[in-house]
Amino acid sequence: MANYSEIRMSIQDAQKTPIGTLSQVVAHSFLNTSKVILIVTLIAKIVTLIQHPKALDISDGVTNIRFYNLTWLAVLMEAVVLALVFSRLNVVTKILSVSYFSLITGAYRIVARMAEQVWCPCLGSFGEWAALNPEQVSGLLNLVVVFFLVGSLASITLLLRNSNVSLDKHQSPVNK
Repeated sequence: MANYSEIRMSIQDAQKTPIGTLSQVVAHSFLNTSKVILIVTLIAKIVTLIQHPKALDISDGVTNIRFYNLTWLAVLMEAVVLALVFSRLNVVTKILSVSYFSLITGAYRIVARMAEQVWCPCLGSFGEWAALNPEQVSGLLNLVVVFFLVGSLASITLLLRNSNVSLDKHQSPVNK
């Protein structure tokens, strides 16, 4: 198995080729789109916490935590991911942070659906502002999670595919 620094160096080498440039464009486009989505959902959550704290005073059906506290946890997680995505870290680390966030959020949304919890008040009046009913907002959030997961996996795959790294520790990059 190749170590992280070998993968990173190989990705940097791949960026110098036309194909590597394409993978970089895809990765950066994904990250820029993710930034916008994360900013919008983060602002919607913060506005909800400030304007509608009473609406969040019910317990979540999955974790049995009040939605108010759960929304603060989500705000914290999104803020950390945004900080990582805006940081000077390498592209792979940024994409992995979005991927990790999408896995946590996706797992929660799947369990919530299994518990027949369709509505989450965490985005407050966003649905009204966007003229969407609660089920449409939930569907939109599911779509965002899928975008984060598929986009991050596709970006990582493209970056690794265009690198010279062998993922088998017994096989050198030259013998691929």
